[in-house]
Amino acid sequence: EKTFIYSIVRFIEMKKQIFISTILFLLPLKAQVVDLIINDVKLFDGIKVISKTSIIVKDGKILDITKNSSQYKANSIIDGSGKTVIPSLLNAHVHAFSPEHLKQALNSGVFALFDLHASEEASKLLKGYRDSLEYANYYSSGFSATVPKGHGTQFGVDVPTINDSVSAEEFVNQRIKNGCDYIKIGFEPRMPTLSFEQIDTIITITHQNNLKVLAHISFLEDAIRIVESKIDGLAHIWSDKQISSNQLSTLKKNKVYIIPTLITLQRALKLGEQQGWAKNLLTFKNIQEEVMSVYDANIPILAGTDPPNFDINYGNDLLKEIQLLAESGLLPIDALKAATSNIAIEFDIPNLGFIKKGEEANFIIVNGDPTQYISSIENIESIWKNGIKINEP
Repeated sequence: EKTFIYSIVRFIEMKKQIFISTILFLLPLKAQVVDLIINDVKLFDGIKVISKTSIIVKDGKILDITKNSSQYKANSIIDGSGKTVIPSLLNAHVHAFSPEHLKQALNSGVFALFDLHASEEASKLLKGYRDSLEYANYYSSGFSATVPKGHGTQFGVDVPTINDSVSAEEFVNQRIKNGCDYIKIGFEPRMPTLSFEQIDTIITITHQNNLKVLAHISFLEDAIRIVESKIDGLAHIWSDKQISSNQLSTLKKNKVYIIPTLITLQRALKLGEQQGWAKNLLTFKNIQEEVMSVYDANIPILAGTDPPNFDINYGNDLLKEIQLLAESGLLPIDALKAATSNIAIEFDIPNLGFIKKGEEANFIIVNGDPTQYISSIENIESIWKNGIKINEP
């Protein structure tokens, strides 16, 4: 009799628990309140494309990237249909000297400028704007390594050089002491220039200090010799002759990256045609073919524009560079990588160039799909830094 009564009680308790569980399941879950939801948008996260997703932003960071945003609630919701979210753009080759250059950059979606020859006084000033809401981040080599009357000294500014009194090692150590982010070598044989022995020393000392080093080059044979010295990157692509398969193998084996600066070379060659000195150089179409050879060899390509040379600006001229890379043969997604994740990887920059869950919400909303049609990159709808909409170009 007791066993029977116990069984009845257990049966009632089980039914009660099932009833309570069912009621709790049917009750709507309380949605998490966030700052921004972008629904049904195409996402290029710096590496891959997600065709239709939702991006959730809270407290200045990417809280979630999900196919289902129903568990979130926000006062600000954007319908992402027909739009693409891309990472913060970066410019791997500039010469800046004013906070206005940083503002111009960010207003076009360029979140960081990498200066490859600058006054260290100006560099210190501009680094003070790093991570501010209205300005692009700034990184600098300080003065590039050169010799008296060498490349970098022609602009009427007093530039320290490697000379009879200052060794290559001393020059590098001084740049590091002054707070450089990397070292730049100015190798230009059409002017007095560094010896390869000095370049070897610069590269060795820089790497011993756990910094990266890149070099300005103009000619192919010089580029190959410098790459064999374990340089990290080349600023500009050669313009004198076509690269061979063996030379491409040398670039790839040494894991070098290249910043072609096509917009600069295009404008320089146009001037050279007018003045008669471009006849001994490759045509611009030939140079684009060299970029394609590099690309086909899986050598990293970084987007840079080299302002203020040839009146190139610090902002939307980078969009033209991206399109020139695509016109050279890069797939649209790889042209985008050249101005985002490739630069972030090669310069070891956190929180920029990618869109990742848990990282700062730095991104651009584009009308259209630049991962398929690169010209859509011109259709920037809005720019978001740390989860705040800063500008609508």
